[in-house]
Amino acid sequence: MRDPGAIGTAPQPHGHPASCAVVGGWRLHSSAGLRRVLQVTDLRSHPSPMPPTGTTATASPSPRHDRGDTEKRAIIMHRLTRRTALSATAVAFLAATSACTRGRQAAAGPSLEPTLPEGWSILPPAPGPARLRALSAWTGTEAVFLGGSPTIPHSGDTWGDSLTATPEDVRHRDGIAFTPGTDPATGTWRTLPEAPVASIDASSGAPTIDGSVYFLAPQGLMQFDTTTDTWTRHDLPAESTGNWLHAAGDHLILTATGFEEIPDFQWNTRTQQWSLVPTDPLGRAGRRAINTPHGFLLIAIDPDYSRDDIGPRPLAAALLDVEAGTWRRLPNYQQLEGGQLTLHGNRVIDAIPLAGFTPAVGPYAGRQLPAAGVLTLPGGAWSTLPGAEEAADLAPG
Repeated sequence: MRDPGAIGTAPQPHGHPASCAVVGGWRLHSSAGLRRVLQVTDLRSHPSPMPPTGTTATASPSPRHDRGDTEKRAIIMHRLTRRTALSATAVAFLAATSACTRGRQAAAGPSLEPTLPEGWSILPPAPGPARLRALSAWTGTEAVFLGGSPTIPHSGDTWGDSLTATPEDVRHRDGIAFTPGTDPATGTWRTLPEAPVASIDASSGAPTIDGSVYFLAPQGLMQFDTTTDTWTRHDLPAESTGNWLHAAGDHLILTATGFEEIPDFQWNTRTQQWSLVPTDPLGRAGRRAINTPHGFLLIAIDPDYSRDDIGPRPLAAALLDVEAGTWRRLPNYQQLEGGQLTLHGNRVIDAIPLAGFTPAVGPYAGRQLPAAGVLTLPGGAWSTLPGAEEAADLAPG
């Protein structure tokens, strides 16, 4: 799910305090890749911040909200337990834009402070302009947000809430980073230098290795080193049209989606050389992948299942030992395909927000296929998880 999330501060005009009724669309970023959309309502009054010095790209008000001003809030979830350290699995970042109207004061009454569940805290304000669809990554110590678009894409002097493509000369090329430390509520932000490319987004994934964030751009493989704040561009293999990056130890795996026989490549971050990934035993249909402590896990539709059969096909899984260059096939399992893969310790959760699917015809006719399950590594044993609460079956067709 690639729901738009915004982070940063959109400048407010001088002398106009904002009375805000906030309903934000929130995007959850976690190291495990789990994302869900929340809706939060916050009614509060506060003065508008002054525009930051030197801002070159700002967000203008939307006519749908009486050309109201935009502000952002960033919230971090952290667990404070005796046994759980602040880590990629213990920290999740959310960002939101909220629409506030100006020029008319709210009705008299008490200010309603936001009610946060236990374990949540409000972050310090982020520097710079608000940004949509920024590339986000977790390095192990910092949350990094690179590029993105202004909060409201525009054309000429016409503004709207459309999520259409933003011209490259309007997109942000800089970035910001947040270090939570031991107490995220008092963590620190810093600004990051501009990228040498204008197109920065997370459509290719943004794996991190040894403090560097990697992503694909039209110009090649881009690397941002957070320890030195420097950018480097690397060439891509000429034979590849891969479109998704994964981290696997100190290697990057460049895979391709779809049914075309496109080879997969791996990038050795030590030698900075590309090489072919050994051919996997699963084929091309329905490929998904995630890095695990036991190797690079690939899940796809079972290639041995007849394409002539009607109904869902079972899934197959295999583990790649990157150093040895060998694949090991894991047991098949019957589950709906296409879920979000999330790593939790030695388990990989494969889930779709549905109750399941009950085919009317085919080999599974009348049997509900689960929408969520768990692969336990390294053996690959599979177990079923309950379907999403109050969710319906996937409609046939």
